[in-house]
Amino acid sequence: MPILNQNLDFDQLSSNVRAAFLGCGATKVLLPPGTSLFRFSGHSNISSWWSETTQLPDLLLSAKANGKNLHQYVRTTSAVLRQWDADMYNLVVARLNLPVYAFRGIISPQNEASKYMNPQDFNNYKKRFTKPVFFKGGNGQVYINDLSLSDIDIIVPAGAVNIYDSVDDIINFLIDYNII
Repeated sequence: MPILNQNLDFDQLSSNVRAAFLGCGATKVLLPPGTSLFRFSGHSNISSWWSETTQLPDLLLSAKANGKNLHQYVRTTSAVLRQWDADMYNLVVARLNLPVYAFRGIISPQNEASKYMNPQDFNNYKKRFTKPVFFKGGNGQVYINDLSLSDIDIIVPAGAVNIYDSVDDIINFLIDYNII
C-alpha cells in the first residue's frame, strides 16, 4: 500500500507552498504513525500545515523568556498572516494514524501588507504611510500534502487550550496529558 505523498517531490508543490519555507527549501521526511503535531488556529479543521510537538516546549519557553504575548509571539515566529487565520487563538494537537511523507523546514518570513504594496493593484493598494507588518518566521514546520481528517486523531481540539492561557498552564496541561 503506498504511503501518502510517497511519490511527491518538493519541486512539484505550488510556488506558494515552497515559498513558505526559508530559502524555498524543505526536506522530505517519513513521519511514522503516532507522530504528534500541533498548530495554533481558530478551528480544528484539517490543514496541511503543522509543526511537530517536540518543538512546542521550546516555543512556549522562548515566548515566556522574552516576555512576549504568546499570541503575537506565535503569529510572528510562525509567520501566520491574518488573512490565513485571523483567529488563531487555540492550540490544536493531532496524532498521525498512519505513516506519511511530509516536507520539513523552517518557516520563511512573511510581510502582512505585501499584497497592499503594489501601486498597480488599484483594488488593494494602501496609502504609502501604511507600514507593512513583518512576521520573522523561524519556527519549524511540516507540510503534509493532501492530509485528510481520517489520517489523524485530534488529541487537543480547538477550545481546550487558549493561546491567552498562561504559558505555565499550557505546559502543565501538555505534561498532564502526556503530549510533551
